[in-house]
Amino acid sequence: MSIKIPAFVREGEISLSVAEIKDLFTNPKVLVEAPGAGKAIEMLTCAIDYSFVGPAYATEANLIVHQLGAGASYFEYALLADVASSFGRMNGILDTPGDTIITEDTDAVISAEGADPTAGNSTAIVYFTYRIINL
Repeated sequence: MSIKIPAFVREGEISLSVAEIKDLFTNPKVLVEAPGAGKAIEMLTCAIDYSFVGPAYATEANLIVHQLGAGASYFEYALLADVASSFGRMNGILDTPGDTIITEDTDAVISAEGADPTAGNSTAIVYFTYRIINL
């Protein structure tokens, strides 16, 4: 019988400036850096505090949390179409058999889905919990 040390839940927080939000499709922002060989990141929860300053972003893209190279996302939120400040939890994505969500030794990022948002002027703070698992 082998005993494994438990993977502790960790938390993080990042701010997204207007310039970063407008560039999230092209340049995703790292939430958690790749943990090293034989390890992977499991994202557990994600919430966003969105501070609206008009106008709304012209491209109504979802914000998504995923791992680089994965075929599916952990969370998504149709936040960029909002025309009011809000605080909410990102919706978890139900994976289907065959989806790759967790990948070894890759960054967990937040990005825009589909295209870089344009013409907006709002900021956000992203709060998240995760754990590092040994594969």
